[in-house]
Amino acid sequence: MEFFTSQVRMILPVLGMNFLREPPVVRTNAIRRAKNEAKVLDAISQIQSSKKKPTKAEVARITGISREQISRNYAHLFENM
Repeated sequence: MEFFTSQVRMILPVLGMNFLREPPVVRTNAIRRAKNEAKVLDAISQIQSSKKKPTKAEVARITGISREQISRNYAHLFENM
């Protein structure tokens, strides 16, 4: 069934029917969030490897993402430490 739906999603835009397509903004936001999450995870592991407890401020300094954004969007990554 997944194969069929993927084929339908691929062929309908060719026929001019775009009602099943995701808006580009949603796709771009998901890609950006995934990249930033990977940066945050990498920074956390970097800090942990130096035997320190990772803080949001330290992760923000390493990644270049504001501390506020880390608190809002990536706080769940700090829960199991």
